[in-house]
Amino acid sequence: MGQQRFLQVVRQQNQGTAAGQDTDETMEERAEFEEQEDDPPVAPVPAGDQEGPTTALVVGRRKEINHALARNHFRDAAKMQHLVLPLLDNLNAGNMGRTVERDNILREVANRLESIAPRHQIMTPELANRLRQRTMEIRGMMW
Repeated sequence: MGQQRFLQVVRQQNQGTAAGQDTDETMEERAEFEEQEDDPPVAPVPAGDQEGPTTALVVGRRKEINHALARNHFRDAAKMQHLVLPLLDNLNAGNMGRTVERDNILREVANRLESIAPRHQIMTPELANRLRQRTMEIRGMMW
């Protein structure tokens, strides 16, 4: 007998003969109304003010990658990218806050960057000088 009642209810719901409740809002019902607040506009913060030294270092290396690619120096671009990857990995792992790990990472990046400069000394000495200058900046970031 219970099974027959269950099937009867299911069939009634499937055929659409069951009556449901009317949930439409009537004219008497009103939603709560709040006055719109006028907040003063917030001045945008320039992107340079939000960057820390590590972010600026990563952005600078990405620009160097783009410059190397523009000059068709694909080997340099690959080496530059291998400078950015350990920075990002250690930044995401939270190692850049600890002095010892941070200095080791920066030393490795500076050494790799410095290894690129001698190749450009004869053909493009301004590039070699710029790379050496960036190396000194990175070494200056170590505490």
